[in-house]
Amino acid sequence: MTTTAITVVYTLDEIKTPQFESLLRKVKLSDTVSNVIVCETSPIPRARNICERVGVTYLHTHGYNVYYVGGILECLNHCKTESFVYFSWYRASIQKLSWANELSSKISGDTVWAGSIQHSYMDRTCSHADISKNGLKNEHVQGALFAGSTSFAKSNYPTCKHPHIYSDVWISGQVQRAGLNQVDVPSIKSVAKGVCEYNPSVSAFADYRNIDNLGP
Repeated sequence: MTTTAITVVYTLDEIKTPQFESLLRKVKLSDTVSNVIVCETSPIPRARNICERVGVTYLHTHGYNVYYVGGILECLNHCKTESFVYFSWYRASIQKLSWANELSSKISGDTVWAGSIQHSYMDRTCSHADISKNGLKNEHVQGALFAGSTSFAKSNYPTCKHPHIYSDVWISGQVQRAGLNQVDVPSIKSVAKGVCEYNPSVSAFADYRNIDNLGP
């Protein structure tokens, strides 16, 4: 089954441009990816020419910064597959073209979210009473590199009160509140800070090496 790869771009500059174009080409060639959608929320549409060269779908929010969650929703409005994979335009690194399939193949039935599960503090996005009442686990699928059910995302992201930071914790909480499942995919690594150690079994990772902290 095919999937759609999406990303949200902000503050693309000349330094990041070659890295971004190289990443887009790898994503486009990845197994089971039928379409790649890029939503740029920057005032100036700097990514348009790159997307045209690579041959992927480009969206621009006309200078209005809708942030990470808003950009994802823009992409999902053009998504025609049951699942999607999100990759950070400035943090993700693709090692094997099988990465998207390894993620999206987990999205089926009650499993609606998949990626690199990390410990989290659910009280950042809901009350302690909510955690206790609903038995939520203090864990989430780390943002920057993950897969999700398109329908679940479209239904839940519009109510998110965290347009950027902690939105990954929040959406994982929504998965748990709905009685649905999120799964860890060992071949995918994403961290909230620092770098991922080299591992030949890892197909794709997202970390903070050689980058600044400006984008989704």
